[in-house]
Parts: sequence; structure tokens; C-alpha cells
Amino acid sequence: AQDYAIVAQEAHYIKGCSASVGAKQLEQQAFELEQQALEQQPCDALLQRLAQSFDRIRQYITTSTESGTNGSIAPMP
Repeated sequence: AQDYAIVAQEAHYIKGCSASVGAKQLEQQAFELEQQALEQQPCDALLQRLAQSFDRIRQYITTSTESGTNGSIAPMP
């Protein structure tokens, strides 16, 4: 039960940070993860989706930084 509380708390933090930078899909995934954790439901699939979204954002930032591009993040599928 304590693990679910920690997941919900971290998901809430990610949701807020994502909203602050306009990462709407990440915000939605974090919201779903937070709700799932609060209901103490298995979160493995949502955690995997969230990790994939983070990886796409990290890759975009790395590529943009290396190439000197200064654009907005393309919508994630």
C-alpha cells in the first residue's frame, strides 16, 4: 500500500511538471498513473508507457541540443 502512495505522489509531481512545459500526453499519462495508484490497481503498463514518453522527450531534447535546433516538441503518438 505504501508503494502505491509513493507512485501516486511521484505521478502527481510528473503531472504538474508536464503541465508546466506543455507536455500534454505526458501529463495525461501521469494523471492516469496517479489515479490507478490511488485505487491501488496494478500500474506496470502505465509505468512502461510513461517511461517510453520520457525516453522520446529525452531523445528530442538531446537531438535538438546537439543540432542546435530550437523548436517545440512534436506531438507524441
